[in-house]
Amino acid sequence: MKSLTALLIGDFGRQEFSEAAETIARAGKVAMVDTLADALQRIDGGQFQPDLIVLACAWPGQFDHAQLYALRRRLPLARFLSVLGSWCEGETRSGDPWPGMLRTYWHHWLPHWSSELRQFVRHQLTTWGLPTTASDDERWIGAAPLPQGGQGLILIQSATWDMAEMLCQSCQQR
Repeated sequence: MKSLTALLIGDFGRQEFSEAAETIARAGKVAMVDTLADALQRIDGGQFQPDLIVLACAWPGQFDHAQLYALRRRLPLARFLSVLGSWCEGETRSGDPWPGMLRTYWHHWLPHWSSELRQFVRHQLTTWGLPTTASDDERWIGAAPLPQGGQGLILIQSATWDMAEMLCQSCQQR
């Protein structure tokens, strides 16, 4: 059974980030470093290939984008998640958020991401399995439960028989 391998970057000793670190540590193997430079050094050593890279972001601009880009180049399949502190509440409006980075505020950690970690450990699909280009809206749609299938009547009106037949087949597959 594959467990989660995670690299935690930043000050996870801070009260707002400690719960995230504890939850991730229970899900698998974890390495902690203080800076992106330390993370790059750890990865370049070759002994550690994380599935998930988690940054404890206490304030906007804390992490250098050039170093984040270097880390992403070395680990193209790893997912990047930023746990945002209180000073980052308006980052998407006024700051310069890193593209392709999953983001969650520290107070949203338990309700959402702890269940994502449980899904990963049970080999179930997680929203971080979506492409890195997926928007926040697409991730929320991916996390929503599928509607219950049922019986019903659908009326199809089409100018051509081929289109009507295609729509009927699509409805029957549901």
